[in-house]
Amino acid sequence: MTTKPYHGVMGGHFKTVWLTVSLLPLMALVSCTDGDDSTSAPRTAPQATLFATQERMATTATELPPRLLVRDEDFVESEDARDPFRSFAHLAPKIIVEPPNQPAGLKAPSYSLSQLRLVGIVSGAERRALLTDHEGFGWLLAVGQHVGKAELVASSSSDRHVGMYWRVARIRSTDVVFIRETAAHPDLPATTRIVHLHPES
Repeated sequence: MTTKPYHGVMGGHFKTVWLTVSLLPLMALVSCTDGDDSTSAPRTAPQATLFATQERMATTATELPPRLLVRDEDFVESEDARDPFRSFAHLAPKIIVEPPNQPAGLKAPSYSLSQLRLVGIVSGAERRALLTDHEGFGWLLAVGQHVGKAELVASSSSDRHVGMYWRVARIRSTDVVFIRETAAHPDLPATTRIVHLHPES
């Protein structure tokens, strides 16, 4: 603290007033200035990582990729530039499906032969074969009857498929022989399939 006199005229008389000036803020400012170090404190690990990331982002932002020049020729289809939306369906061979005539007395028309299971054979003067579907419904078949839905078979000409049914050819004591053939297409060879009564044995 310091004081100094003030001489002035007050009420027609000279008065001496002592003013007190506080020097505390000035001293505090000088103290802060004297203690300041020109060398900044070392950064902590998170701060160093943050600053390094910011520097890399600034460097990457300034390194722009080279400008791509696009010409009118680039939009014309060629061997090097194919149109990804072009359809090639017209180049595929057209397949002609020839549906068969459904034979009379067809058994299990909604299932293929591979979906049916041979569960029993009835012996007697004329044997019968018992097949079931996946719902447990049974179908009793005799020799000469057709079973299952038609299967498409490719004919000698690759653009034609013919629908054919399986027919019971023979019923033996432990298996059933099925044959698939059609008189309308003698070029298609007959195909046989044997279904066993106990395939696991």
